[in-house]
Amino acid sequence: MSGLPWGPASDGRVSSCCCARREDRGSGTTWSPVVSDAEADAAVEAFDREVRKGLEPADTETIDLPAAVVTDKGIRVDKLLALTGLADSVTDAVRKVKAGAVEIDSAIHKELLLSGASGILVIRVGKKWKRVRIGA
Repeated sequence: MSGLPWGPASDGRVSSCCCARREDRGSGTTWSPVVSDAEADAAVEAFDREVRKGLEPADTETIDLPAAVVTDKGIRVDKLLALTGLADSVTDAVRKVKAGAVEIDSAIHKELLLSGASGILVIRVGKKWKRVRIGA
């Protein structure tokens, strides 16, 4: 029996889950998965959707557009990122925008001003996502 967190389970199947439970049944140690097959399948689907396909996570938070980011010319993207927690500060947000690390509605956005936006914006900065509702 290996000392790894995967191996033969009590029913003879091999568990590939790295989150396994060690059980001592007197005659030896067996490994069984901590999560159910349905939970494992859901995790695989979420991973495929978010990491492999780059799509929006199912649990993305939706917030209202902060009033402080709206100007007469449009929406200040740097302030929006900072106020929604997608960047540590306005300076960090400016750096991320200029580096091309900001996606708004699946398009890379390199401008500090966003004009003509309506509805819901889906914003991605690295691994962080937010949905921003305009005109609540």
